[in-house]
Amino acid sequence: MEDPVWEDYRRERDALRRILLDVVEGIVVRTPFQRAVVSFYEEPIVPGEYGSKTGIVDYATSGLPWEEEKKILSALESGFAVSGGRYSPERRIGNSYFYPDGEGIPLSSSLVLQSRRRFIRPDGWHADDVLIVPFWDDGRIVGQISVDDPRDGLRPSRGLIERLEETAALAAIAIRAGCELERVSEAHRTFRILAESAMTGVLIVRDDAVRYVNARACEILGYPREEILSLSPWWQVIHPDDRPAVWNDGTGSGPGTIRGIRRDGRTIWLALSSYPLEYKA
Repeated sequence: MEDPVWEDYRRERDALRRILLDVVEGIVVRTPFQRAVVSFYEEPIVPGEYGSKTGIVDYATSGLPWEEEKKILSALESGFAVSGGRYSPERRIGNSYFYPDGEGIPLSSSLVLQSRRRFIRPDGWHADDVLIVPFWDDGRIVGQISVDDPRDGLRPSRGLIERLEETAALAAIAIRAGCELERVSEAHRTFRILAESAMTGVLIVRDDAVRYVNARACEILGYPREEILSLSPWWQVIHPDDRPAVWNDGTGSGPGTIRGIRRDGRTIWLALSSYPLEYKA
């Protein structure tokens, strides 16, 4: 009979692994980046502090050749530690870190990708460019996304970085929830619903209020995030004739088309899918 403590540990690790795989696969499918590594840390680290170090609990990759996978495995087996010093305040853009031409970060570091592809455009992505999108938790970093090889050969726009940040934030929410073992399956399910929609618009609503809104939904509806979160009732963004379609019993609905109302008063068509889920973040 399996030890209950070991069984709980295995379930938690399995949930973490599934979330990391969803993150990395979603990035490669839904963004221009063809290679990605996602990792989660043993302990939170303080950005900018070289003395703040931790190990890697688990990681997932997509688009990497086997020789690069072997380098990562070898580094982890030898006790590789992540330092807060890699997150330089001078390289911070929003909630991410961008190192043009790898300046200021050791490219030998594991879990940071270095391209073998040659890029032509002088103002585009360079082989040594490094973009890191952390998983944040109360001002500290608990994991990261590293991406490389954009199909379009361009450096990421602010909008693309924000979408990656949304994915990282959603993953952090799901991982925190997954630490409560009775909610492991629900945490993974919640993340999948959100992550699969992260490149479109997401609203999480409860009662009459919006509890979560992503950047893409703000863009579509023309509202600042704070204003959407303060709307009461939230269905003001839905055309009056179509509001009954969103007043359901919490069981969700399949895909459909409804009319929305932007902040500037314009009516727009929205492709809508709704899902019931547990969300306590």
